[in-house]
Amino acid sequence: MGDIAVPYPWQQDYWGKLIGAEAEKHLPHALMFVGQQGVGKNRIAQAFAHYLLCDDDGKNSQARACGFCKSCQLNTAGTHPDLKMIEPEELGKAIKIDQVRALVTSIQKTAQFDGYRVVIIRPAEALNIAAANALLKTLEEPGEGTVLLLVTNSVSALLPTIKSRCQTVSFNVPAKEKVLPWLTPIVGDADQALHLLRAASDCPLKALEFLDSEWFGKRAETLQDLLAIQAGTMDPLRLAKKWLDYPILELMDWLLIWSVDLLKLQTGVNERVNNPDLLPFLTTLAGQLNSDSAISFGDKVGNVKRESMSSANPNKQLLLEDLLLQWQDA
Repeated sequence: MGDIAVPYPWQQDYWGKLIGAEAEKHLPHALMFVGQQGVGKNRIAQAFAHYLLCDDDGKNSQARACGFCKSCQLNTAGTHPDLKMIEPEELGKAIKIDQVRALVTSIQKTAQFDGYRVVIIRPAEALNIAAANALLKTLEEPGEGTVLLLVTNSVSALLPTIKSRCQTVSFNVPAKEKVLPWLTPIVGDADQALHLLRAASDCPLKALEFLDSEWFGKRAETLQDLLAIQAGTMDPLRLAKKWLDYPILELMDWLLIWSVDLLKLQTGVNERVNNPDLLPFLTTLAGQLNSDSAISFGDKVGNVKRESMSSANPNKQLLLEDLLLQWQDA
């Protein structure tokens, strides 16, 4: 159940191009929405799906789905027969070949409404190798009136054969002045909204997640843990066990942001760090590392995040131990 989706305020330029392509009959049959996590790619994919399926002839002038026709009512209920959503059956797991085979069988049939059939695949990087290969022919020849929307946070994790069959729409991190008028009323305080947005590297939805995250208040503690390893008062293996209690993907996101902050501090751009409230800890860390070590640690964090998201179900404690041992040697 839900409402008819509409794009976020900072997505209007992208939205205009999408609905313009549809109006001019230039819409590709496969689009890949690419960008950092938290910029709203899922929302605009859903909004575009609802727009394509809307039966109202006046939707072009409104630049959105009408919300009242039979198709919109079904989309609101989450039961439209011509909208298929393909995503992992469990959070963090792979999209499997059986899911893609069922999709292929489904879209070979005639649409139940006289219009588009839309498929949203998210996150596309969750497709395992077999599932990705099973999707190739459908991406190439999806059938009349079928549009596939692939949403990804990590385009580099996709097979080149998948990428080459889609037209890419790249969503940049929006400017603060486009986001703050939306975020500030939700947060209730302009300074806190700006603080959250900076901590989220300007990704609006990630900033909103931080508002309710218990983990947000533990950032200073985590930096103190890293300082303790550098000082030789914390064992990396013991810390890895402690960090297992944290959400590993969110933890890796923080470490990536801090790696960027460390490089900024080492190059003298203190006023542009993403976490100014943590400046004393970050400054101490920046003074203990050279820039090559900071870059190498950031690369290692990125690798841990990718492995944590893979379908291989890696041992997270071993990943964290390896990461923290590298930090000890930095």
